Formats: sequence, C-alpha cells, structure tokens
Amino acid sequence: METASQEYAPAKPTKRTFGKKQAIITIIVLLLITAAVIFMMSRQPAPTEESISPTPTELPTEAPTPEATTSASPSVAPTKSVTPSTKPSPTRSAEVKKSTDMNIQIQNGSGEVGIAGQVRDFLKGKGYQYFETANADNYDYKDVTVKVKSSLTTYGSSLMKDLGEKYKLASDSATLPNDSVFDAVVIVGK
Repeated sequence: METASQEYAPAKPTKRTFGKKQAIITIIVLLLITAAVIFMMSRQPAPTEESISPTPTELPTEAPTPEATTSASPSVAPTKSVTPSTKPSPTRSAEVKKSTDMNIQIQNGSGEVGIAGQVRDFLKGKGYQYFETANADNYDYKDVTVKVKSSLTTYGSSLMKDLGEKYKLASDSATLPNDSVFDAVVIVGK
C-alpha cells in the first residue's frame, strides 16, 4: 500500500492587524493621560490678583458739567457722573481763535448706541479736533441741540452751520455759562 504523501507548504506569514483590543487599550491610555494633565493643571496655584492687575493711574481731567454722563448703554438710565478719561486727548490752547478750536462735548440724547460717535466723526471731517462724548440727561431729545458759551457765539454759529449740513437742528439751542468746562455742548436727539 502506498502511502499518500502530502506536501506541506510552509504557511504564509500573516500580517498582524491592529485589533479591537489594541484600539480600546490605546483609547483608554489616551484618556488616562488627558485626565492626568487636566488634574495637574487644576492643582497649579492660581495667579494672585497682584500679579494680574497693574497699578491704575488716573489722568487729570477737567470737571464735568452737570449734564455730563458716561453710561454707555441706552438700556440703563443715564447718570450724572463722569469717569476720568483713560485715553489722551489732543492738547488745545486755552484761546479759541476759530470754531474748530472749540472743546466740544457731544451727548447722546436719543438712546441710539453710537450716535454721539457718528456726530464726532462728522465734525472731525470738518476739522474739529477737541471732543468728549457722553450720554445726555435723558433720551427724549429731538433733532440736534447746540449750546455754546455766550462769549463764543460767533464760533457757535459756524458749528451750527457745519452741523446743519447733515443734521436737523433743534430750535431750542441755548448758551452755556462762560465758566463752563466745554466751549460747546451738542446733544444729538432722535
């Protein structure tokens, strides 16, 4: 009887594939490392307030007029206080020689956010350069009211003419006392 001979071929080497077990183990290791990093970061001492906050310095500013306010949001009732300015303003000579030399406060009397800034930018385009913006004592103003020091009515007329090119002027414009902080106050209404 003949024996059947079988030839055995060497088995092909199998490629190892990344199995489910290895994937799960890798994910668990990554999660553990992430948790350890978060834990170590949470144990770091918080920086002290002293190292975060620089010492504030106030710039001297002129005393505000009674109608000056600094409330930036129309949803909040205007207040009667003024916070000192943190940005430097151009230095102006004490004497007004032309209308563009006047120190002007532009007040928002409409409640529309940014309206005083729009008027300021318009006047900058006309050559005016000394401004402060604030909120008026209320948001019920109509049109644009201009108040000028009685000693500067000539320059006030030029200011009103310039404003009249773009804005409707109110008929109730008035004068400011000569000892007023500002040479002119422009109140922008609805």
